[in-house]
Amino acid sequence: MKLLLRFLLILTNLSLFSGVCSSNPSQKKIVRSPAVEAAKDHSFDFGISDQAFQLDGTPFFYHATEIHPNRIPPEYWRHRLKMVKAMGLNTVSFYIFWNQVEPRPGEFNFEGFNDYAKFCRLAQEEGLWVIIRPGPYVCSEWEMGGHPWWLLQHQGIQLRTTDPHYMAASERYLKAVARELAPLQVTRGGPIILCQVENEFPYRDQPYLKAMRQLYLDAGFEIPLISCNPTKGGQRFIDSYRDDLIQTVNFGSRKAAESFEILRRFKPTGPYANGEYYVSGFDFWGEPHKTGAIDLRVNDMAYMIDNDHSFCLYMGCGGTNFGFTAGSYTAKETAEYPNDKGDDAYRPDTTSYDFDAPISESGRATKKFMAFRQLFKSRLAEGSQIPPIPPAIPTLAIPEIVLNETAPIIGPKVQPIRTRDPKTMEFYDQGYGSIVYRTTLPAGPAGLLSAASVRDFAYVLLDGQPSGIMDRRRRIFQLEIPARPKAMVLDLVVEPMGRPNWGVQMIDYKGLITPIKWTSGGVENELQKWEIFLLPLDDAHLSKIQFSETDSKTKGPVFRRGQFKLDQTGDTFIDTRKLGKGMLWINGHNLGRYWKIGPQQTLYCPGVWLKKGRNEIIVLEYLETETPIVQGLEKPILSKLRTDLDFSQKLKK
Repeated sequence: MKLLLRFLLILTNLSLFSGVCSSNPSQKKIVRSPAVEAAKDHSFDFGISDQAFQLDGTPFFYHATEIHPNRIPPEYWRHRLKMVKAMGLNTVSFYIFWNQVEPRPGEFNFEGFNDYAKFCRLAQEEGLWVIIRPGPYVCSEWEMGGHPWWLLQHQGIQLRTTDPHYMAASERYLKAVARELAPLQVTRGGPIILCQVENEFPYRDQPYLKAMRQLYLDAGFEIPLISCNPTKGGQRFIDSYRDDLIQTVNFGSRKAAESFEILRRFKPTGPYANGEYYVSGFDFWGEPHKTGAIDLRVNDMAYMIDNDHSFCLYMGCGGTNFGFTAGSYTAKETAEYPNDKGDDAYRPDTTSYDFDAPISESGRATKKFMAFRQLFKSRLAEGSQIPPIPPAIPTLAIPEIVLNETAPIIGPKVQPIRTRDPKTMEFYDQGYGSIVYRTTLPAGPAGLLSAASVRDFAYVLLDGQPSGIMDRRRRIFQLEIPARPKAMVLDLVVEPMGRPNWGVQMIDYKGLITPIKWTSGGVENELQKWEIFLLPLDDAHLSKIQFSETDSKTKGPVFRRGQFKLDQTGDTFIDTRKLGKGMLWINGHNLGRYWKIGPQQTLYCPGVWLKKGRNEIIVLEYLETETPIVQGLEKPILSKLRTDLDFSQKLKK
């Protein structure tokens, strides 16, 4: 019976691949995967030839898209995979985020958002192949490029090198990933056909890539190992090309033919594959929303299909940077990055990772989706069909919710750490959240408060009243303090906004960077008597907050809470335009950061996180808010930029 099944599967492959190698592009047919769900007990032989990938000896071309399980509620995974299939694709690719699966050294969590094995099994049930990309570095506009923050507790650690601390931690992580996913390789009856080693590695460090590849082999990965790099300039292929890794190329619109020509210079034989084809781009706070022209991308994909190139759309469904997961970009001119223009370009990523992808952040089919689907339909083999588009998840509007309860940023149960030498959060064993630095300024004339740097925003309070901000984005690291008739308590509430996801800048310690100085009457002194308050903003911290009904005009930073009732549930988009800057939780789920400057003005709230009856919303508002009111909209607002806002000047007045 097994032999008969194997014979039928090979015949299916042959019929599905017929016409692929025709010399007339109009006769080319999209390569469809065989029915994976019918082959769960069958171990495929997956390899490469000079021209293509080989599935049981038959040419195979992956037509994939990237979807990250960590950016989509697990309850919606199957829906998004059905959408991938309905677009006309045969493969799904995803990153694995190290900092999510190993939040503390040696403590692994493969449940919930991190249940990658479940995601792979769902993909298999939906008839999709899988490409995994465990890193350990992944970039992806994700906090620290996917690295866990606790690596920074090793002073002097060098990421993405053969540094012993880094390699030992990477080995432990990859072995844990292999325990979960190696049994799901195609060679063992699963859907995983390829595994990527590292990600966009631009350095001339062959020993590191060689050592990292060996870690994958030792962990138990037996499928073909691939690598990827952008084709810009071709230099990265010279620096990182290895014969023992299948090189794929990353590029955006109007670059398909040019990029594959660059690849052929270094790789005389196939298979020729695209690792990431950018359907658009991601957003930074305070910068315009990115979109990508549809027709240009349809033309590039048609070129790749018609020339027997495998490809992966980045992204298929971008999803959301829930919680503290959004990263940032910081330019810093170094020998490794000679084209960067200084270290003042701190650009934090927005919470939405919609990416103008064909499947929207909330899983809906866009105009881009329909155009891609039509292209893939035009390349179908005779007798093949694309499945129908699954119904969209319902959305609902929620009337205005008044956040009429408040709580101080530092609760009565938060105990201070007393020190003369204030450190960053990592020193106090905290990776995310906020941190407050407190000291006392004596009575006296006006002066200048300054820090070496702030990572990334500091809200300055005098006796609890907002007095100004320090802003890494604009390199504002000092602030004028008025004269004081009496001694006053000085608080600096520091909000980290994501560690950079690229380059040497990923080593980014959060909090105030010393020295912190006070200059008055021509005399400069270093402030040294401090109390440190740690605000991790995790479940344990939030559960201890004591709210009370107070004047809604209470000035920030402050926690606010409101209640609302629902007769039915569905996806919604929380409108934060009447708030300033902060974080928002619904029923304990951290929806991420909001900021009035835009371009994002709503936060996506999955309907599975709402409930019939009473619901709770909490915000941590860092700025003064005149009308602390939110509501739920049926559609997102992702492209409303506010360039008229300058909070630092407002607070100084």
